[in-house]
Amino acid sequence: MNYQRGYIKKICSFYAGDCHFVAMILPYVIKMNKRQANIVTLLDKEINQYIDKLLDNINIDKKLKNNIKKIGWNGLDIKEKDLEKFFDEKLQRNKENIFIIKKQSNDLLDKKLEQIIQEKLQNILRDNIKLNLIYCYNIENLKSVDNIIPKYEYVLNTSGIHEIKKVFQCNLSENEEIVENKFVV
Repeated sequence: MNYQRGYIKKICSFYAGDCHFVAMILPYVIKMNKRQANIVTLLDKEINQYIDKLLDNINIDKKLKNNIKKIGWNGLDIKEKDLEKFFDEKLQRNKENIFIIKKQSNDLLDKKLEQIIQEKLQNILRDNIKLNLIYCYNIENLKSVDNIIPKYEYVLNTSGIHEIKKVFQCNLSENEEIVENKFVV
C-alpha cells in the first residue's frame, strides 16, 4: 500500500515590485501547472498585465499559457471573516495545493490565515492534503528580513525552492532569533 500523508510547507520569497514578483514566481508556477497542482493566489492588486507580457515572451505551449492566465492574477480584497470560507473553497484533497500569498501590510489577515491553518492542521495531514504556502514579501516595505526568515524552512527564487539555510547563512542565538544574515551568492 502506497500511503502518503499530507503536509504543510511554509515558504518565503522576496521581490522588488510587481514585474519582479511575476518574473520570480512564474518559473515555479509553470513547473507546478505542468504537475497539475492546484494554484491559488491571494494578491494585493491585479497583475494580469505583467503575467501576459512575460508569458507572451517565453516559449511554452499555448495550452499551458492559457492555464496559467486562468489561475487568477486579480487582486483580492478578502475580509478577515471571509478568509476561512475562501481557504476551504480553494483547498483540494489528494492534490498538491500552492497558495501564493503576496504579502500586504495587513497583519490581521496574516494572523487569521495562520489561525485557520493551525485549526485545520490535523485534517490537512489526515486527509492527505499537500499544501505549499508561499508568502511573498516586497523588500521595499521591509526594514530587514531578520524577523521573517526564522518563520520559514524554505525560500523560493527564480531557480526554485531551496532550504533557507542553503540560501541564507544565519547565526542563531539560543532562542533562535536571527543575529546576522548574509546572502550566499
